[in-house]
Amino acid sequence: MRETNELFWELLTPHYQAIGAFCSRLTADPDSGNDLLHDALMIGLRSFPNLRETGSFRPWLYRIVVTTYRAEFRRPWWKKRVTYSEELTADLKAVDSESSIATRRWLERGLDALNPAERATILLYELQGWTVAELAELLNRSESAVKTELHRSRKKMKKRLVAFIDRAEKLGQSSKRTEREIPCVAAKSKAD
Repeated sequence: MRETNELFWELLTPHYQAIGAFCSRLTADPDSGNDLLHDALMIGLRSFPNLRETGSFRPWLYRIVVTTYRAEFRRPWWKKRVTYSEELTADLKAVDSESSIATRRWLERGLDALNPAERATILLYELQGWTVAELAELLNRSESAVKTELHRSRKKMKKRLVAFIDRAEKLGQSSKRTEREIPCVAAKSKAD
C-alpha cells in the first residue's frame, strides 16, 4: 500500500501545478479550484490501485477532475458565482496589468456561456495544451466529435461576447473601451 501511495505522488508531481491551474480555471475561483483539486486527488488516491497502466495516469487524473467537477456543479450551492469585490479588483490591479485583468474578465464571460462539459473541454484544449486525440481518449469520444464540441463551444463563447458588446453599445457605453480591452472580438463582431 505504501509503495502504491508513493508511486501515485511520484506520477502526480510533474502534473500537479498544471492540474491545479486547470481546477482554478474550471471553477473560476482559486479557493473552489483548490477544493476541487483536493477532492479529485483523494478520489484518485483511493482508486489508484485500479489504474491498469501508469502511462495513462495524466488522462485518468483529468477524467477524475472533470467528473468530480460535473458532480459538484450539479449541486445548487456550487452554481453560485463568486464575483469580484472592489477590494479584490484593486489588489489584482496592483499585481497584474489592467489589460491582463480585462482579458481574464472577458474569458470568464465567454466561459459562463458553456456547460461544465464544454468548459472542461475548452480549458483542456486551449489553456492546458491537450491534443484532440488526448481529449477524445479522455472523453471516450471520436476525434471528430471532440472537434465539433470545440467548434460549438467557441461559437457559444463568441456569441456571448458579441451580445455583451452589442448590449454595451446600445446602453451608450463607448465601444472604444471595448475594442481596446478585447480587439479580436470587437473586430469579429463588426465583420459578422
